[in-house]
Amino acid sequence: ASACISGSFTEAEEIKKITHKNTLYLPTTYSVIKPELPALNTPNIVHLGGMETTANRIGLERFLDVCWNKIQQKLPTVKLFVIGSLKQAPQSLLDKLNKKNIICKGFVADLQTVLHPQDIHIIPWEHNTGTRTRIPVVLNFEQVLVATKAAVSCFPEINTENSVLCDNLDQMSADILNLYSNKEKLHLLSSKGKQVFLNTFTIENQQKKIKNFLLHL
Repeated sequence: ASACISGSFTEAEEIKKITHKNTLYLPTTYSVIKPELPALNTPNIVHLGGMETTANRIGLERFLDVCWNKIQQKLPTVKLFVIGSLKQAPQSLLDKLNKKNIICKGFVADLQTVLHPQDIHIIPWEHNTGTRTRIPVVLNFEQVLVATKAAVSCFPEINTENSVLCDNLDQMSADILNLYSNKEKLHLLSSKGKQVFLNTFTIENQQKKIKNFLLHL
């Protein structure tokens, strides 16, 4: 190969180091949307992604094992919405999802019907692998991203100015509890996340980069 393009910044850097070839970090892009649903008085916790993906499947089960009971003890009315196909979920995960205040929506074709601005959107995957293509979706819908630092390493644009980033899942539990009733912070992070989306994750913002890359092959 003369060159390589990756949706992950960290993987692009690894490829460059190994091959000494031209590489480009080009994140996933989406059309800008305006959320149709209103922000809620109290946020939901949301997990998006089908269980055929390893990061979604293992990350969600780890969240249920490490975080959910701690959050439920302090916030007994909070709801966890799980959006995405459960077809490849193991029985151990299905059993953990069959609990009070966990709503499994399955695959949803139109996310405008389920994603509220300022809801707390979790990415509990604990490794710097792959590309989290749903992160731009989260920001586009003006949800507040709460993720492990490892999971978002693929996107250098994500930082503590626009998201809540955790060293581990124990910290994620505490951060969600602190964030849940802080409407001012929810609104601020929601707004800053949307701005990051507009600045980075649209076709218009990536066209010049890809044109220059192709010109200099």
